Amino acid sequence: MAKNTALEGKVILFQNYRKDLGYKEEKEVSNKDIELNPKDTDDYYYQRTIEHYDKAIKLNPDDAEAYHGRANEHRVMNNIGLAIDDYNKIIEMNPDDADAYYLRGIVYGELGNSQRAIDNYDKAIELNPEYTNAYYARAGVYEELGNFPQAIDNYDKVIDFDTDDPGVAYYMRGNAYAELGNFLHAISDYNKAVEKNPELANAYYRRGDVYEALGNFEQAIDDYNEVIDLEPENTDAFYAIGSIYFGLGNFPQAIDEYSEVIELDPDDSDAYYMRGSAYLKLDDHQQAVEDYKSAAQLGNKDAQIYLKEQGVSW
Repeated sequence: MAKNTALEGKVILFQNYRKDLGYKEEKEVSNKDIELNPKDTDDYYYQRTIEHYDKAIKLNPDDAEAYHGRANEHRVMNNIGLAIDDYNKIIEMNPDDADAYYLRGIVYGELGNSQRAIDNYDKAIELNPEYTNAYYARAGVYEELGNFPQAIDNYDKVIDFDTDDPGVAYYMRGNAYAELGNFLHAISDYNKAVEKNPELANAYYRRGDVYEALGNFEQAIDDYNEVIDLEPENTDAFYAIGSIYFGLGNFPQAIDEYSEVIELDPDDSDAYYMRGSAYLKLDDHQQAVEDYKSAAQLGNKDAQIYLKEQGVSW
């Protein structure tokens, strides 16, 4: 199996929302200001921006765009409570602001308050039934809760409404199907994902995971090699191929793949351990012990146990 458990991991579901407020001067920090504050210039910039929004709101307490901007800066600064206060104020001024509900949902999601996040996404979608970012976000919460059928329903909506989606919705829906063990639907969605975006490496990787789970090792290796073509330093793909060859008893080929992992990441203890195990299968005990020592030094418990049983120190 692949080093990462099958179908583990995610891609970014949606971009952080930032409204173009038109306050261009508020995004500028003079050279003099930076010279006076050579440290933490990012925090300083955000704080200065918040101060500008404070002034804008003081001049016009009904400026919803300024509240939007300030809320976003508060999120960046991790002032979560203040961000929620600003979204509350926006909604109080305009109960039909779908963006405010969506963004407040993101904040609640960041706080781990799944139900409040869903409630806000529900309201955003009620106000704008084609709000694909809200569907994406709500799907992500349902996935975190293990409710994959609901996640699939939300990805369905994204696919229905966003014909320009670059394959991500199909990829994410494929992951949800795979979590449910519906591998045929998962493969179908991964196929559509790479058809829409041939450079979506994650889709090849997850399709490889599914093929591997189904015992279609040749197709799995093909997909992992596609990942390597797109991302030549993707150690997970090399590791996955090595594990397939190891399982098939092709230990020399497995050694080659694990060696690629080690070359790219010399601190990967699992790769040393598995390469050592492949050498052991080939009765190359000396090289096996050397790899187990390297793995043990990097904290690999299996290697440490083996060496301890053999009376070998590391």
